[in-house]
Amino acid sequence: MDTFDLRDFLNFIAHNVNKYTDKDIIVRGKPAKGRKARPLVDQINEAYCVITWGSAVALEAMRIGVPTISLGWCPAKLVSKKLEDLETNKMFEEPDRMAVYDNLTWSSFEREELPSAWDIVMENSKCQQI
Repeated sequence: MDTFDLRDFLNFIAHNVNKYTDKDIIVRGKPAKGRKARPLVDQINEAYCVITWGSAVALEAMRIGVPTISLGWCPAKLVSKKLEDLETNKMFEEPDRMAVYDNLTWSSFEREELPSAWDIVMENSKCQQI
């Protein structure tokens, strides 16, 4: 949340998710040095949905078939559901997961490409999605 200056994200989630579901909200903080956390895959496997603003955790959830809701920039944004989709049949619709992985390959760079990476990203953003 600090990285993207979104200190109010948890407040937003707490006040808006319960409009659409009465399921418990479990917040997973980033494990810090010396602190333990349950294995990520265990928590995701038990989740109805993963909600994030911009986390690669959504990729792992998507990979194993748990729906994701991405409220900001997120690697899994292409297959994101919406808060309004909670507790609806839309949560069971299979997303185009390969589109996400295909998109990520366009955002991967070799070290020698980094000086021109921004130009490449901007050029790719002009391309239509297939």
